Amino acid sequence: MSLSKIEYAKKLIKFNKSVESSEILKKIIYESSDFSQRKAALEILLFDIELKKEKLIWDRIDPLIRFAEEQNFISVDKLNSVKYMKNNEVVSRKIEIVPTEKFEEIYNFFKIDFINKNLEQKPHSDLLEIDFQFAKKTAHDQNIEVPFESWNDLRSSIQKEVYASVFSKSISLESLEDNVDQLNEILEEKLSSEDKIFYYFLDDLESDIYLILMATYIGFKNKLIDRMLDAYRINYMPCGWKGEYPEGELCVTNGMLNFK
Repeated sequence: MSLSKIEYAKKLIKFNKSVESSEILKKIIYESSDFSQRKAALEILLFDIELKKEKLIWDRIDPLIRFAEEQNFISVDKLNSVKYMKNNEVVSRKIEIVPTEKFEEIYNFFKIDFINKNLEQKPHSDLLEIDFQFAKKTAHDQNIEVPFESWNDLRSSIQKEVYASVFSKSISLESLEDNVDQLNEILEEKLSSEDKIFYYFLDDLESDIYLILMATYIGFKNKLIDRMLDAYRINYMPCGWKGEYPEGELCVTNGMLNFK
C-alpha cells in the first residue's frame, strides 16, 4: 500500500503538486512500519521537494535531516552535502516581475471564462481534432509510433527551455506559483462533476496551464505553447503532436464532452 502511495506522490511532484505530495510522504515517514518505505519517502521529500524549491526553507529541512540521522535513513555523505549547502548557501537576489497585460488577460481567461462557456467553435487548420479514445493514446503512450511524437517528452523539452530561461535571468516565480495554486483550486471546483474529458486529463491540464502562464509571465515565446493556448481558448484539450515538431499539427479533443 505504501509503495503505491509513494508512486502517487512522485506523480504529484511531476505535475507541480508538491504540497499534496509532501502530506502523503510525511504520513508514510511518521506512520508506516515499513523501514524501506519510510526511507524512500524521506529521501523523496528531502531531495525531490524541499531541496528543489526556489527558496529553501531550513525550518522544514533541518527536522528531516535530524530524523534521517536518528533513523539511519540517509548516508552520511548525502547528509553532509546538505549541511554543506546550508552553511555555504548563497542568497541570490531574484528578479520580481510585474505581470504584463497579456499575462493578466490569459490568467483571467482561465480563472473566469475557461470551461464556463461551452463554445461552439471548431479547431482551426493548425489543430487536428481526434476522438477521446485516440486522445488517451496520443497523450499517454510513451511508445507511440510515427507520425506522432511522445506528448510527454515534447512538453517536457519545452518546459526545460522555459525553466532554463527562468534560471538564466534569475526570475522569481513565487508570486506566479501562488496565483497558479489559487487557479488550480478554482479549476478543480469547476470540474467537480468528474464526467468531462477535461476532468479525465486534469493533471495534464493543470501542468499545461502552469507552463502557459509561466512562459507568458517571463516573456518566453514558443509555437507549441501558443497552439496549446489556442486549443484551450475554444475548450479543446491538447493531447498529442502529429508530425516532427516544430512541423506538424497539435492533436486536440473536445474537453467539454462527457467521457463516461
